Amino acid sequence: MKSQIEGFEINIVISDINMPFMDGMELLEEIRKIDPYIPYILTTAHTEADFLIKAIRFKATDYLVKPVNVKDLIQKAQIVCQNRYHENIKKQSQDDLKQITNVINEVALVSKTDLKGNITYANKLFCRVAGYKKSEIIGQTHGALLHPDANTSEIQDLNKEIQLGNIWEGKIHNISKDGSDYHISASVIPLYDEYDSDIIEFMWISFLTTEDEIEKKEFKKKVAINVKETRRINLEARKSIDELEAQLLKYKHFDLIEYSLEVERKRSAKFKNQIKYYEKEVTNRKSKFELMSQEANRRIDKANLLSKEQSDKKDLAIITLESLNKELEIREGDVGVLNKEIENQINLIEDLKSSIEAKEEQL
Repeated sequence: MKSQIEGFEINIVISDINMPFMDGMELLEEIRKIDPYIPYILTTAHTEADFLIKAIRFKATDYLVKPVNVKDLIQKAQIVCQNRYHENIKKQSQDDLKQITNVINEVALVSKTDLKGNITYANKLFCRVAGYKKSEIIGQTHGALLHPDANTSEIQDLNKEIQLGNIWEGKIHNISKDGSDYHISASVIPLYDEYDSDIIEFMWISFLTTEDEIEKKEFKKKVAINVKETRRINLEARKSIDELEAQLLKYKHFDLIEYSLEVERKRSAKFKNQIKYYEKEVTNRKSKFELMSQEANRRIDKANLLSKEQSDKKDLAIITLESLNKELEIREGDVGVLNKEIENQINLIEDLKSSIEAKEEQL
């Protein structure tokens, strides 16, 4: 099965529970070995608990009870495909967010604080610039990093704005562990709970503003642009690959057609073998009927001979002859029935031949 579906992009499988070679549940089990996530819809007349439990175990997406309403089937398929689409969009968004986060972590000082101002997270660049290990930073406040000459009114404004739920942007003068000072351009963003009602923490995203670091920042900005351009090129390449794969699928469809033709050829060969068997059976029956007729004629000839040679047994011979004549009539009646059966068999053979010839013309 896996070799037959390789190269095909399958978005959904819809199957009946009853099929010739394997039932729908067995097919689902085999598909799950290949793809654990592809949507699978079953059509069935069963609603027993055992069936439903087995369908759940093999992660059937949905099922329809026969007789199937085509409108219901299309609606379920649309819902499944929409969910699949949204999952892909969500995954793409998560990948994009992860990539953006990685870029930000490379060029910005990122940290988080709780409602009391204690640092709960700091990225590598933050720790490197401040000169502290991550374990030394966690639990401290940003106030511990402030330079003695820092603008206190600026810090007071910062605290006021973020407590009101506003985003604060400004410059801060800090001092590192080794005593060297550095300036940052910071943005402090309140983060809310899942209901967007209460602030649960604050995120700090800062950039160094010293001349050397500005040069580094510009360099990293170019790197980010290159990353974006590389991503664009990769997307275009992916699009070209998808187009080529679509063309390749057209050629693979020919393999599937050839497979179907081979199945039909085998079925035609099977029908031909059945016809040969019927022809042989008819020939055997004809031979048997001919032998029976010959035997009857032989007995009649023998009776006629006896009637001539044994005149004193004429009455007995006549009786015997009449008996044989009656038997002959019965035999002839049987022969008539058998001939009619032979004729029916011949007609059946002709119909089968016509059907095979028609199928071969279609192939």
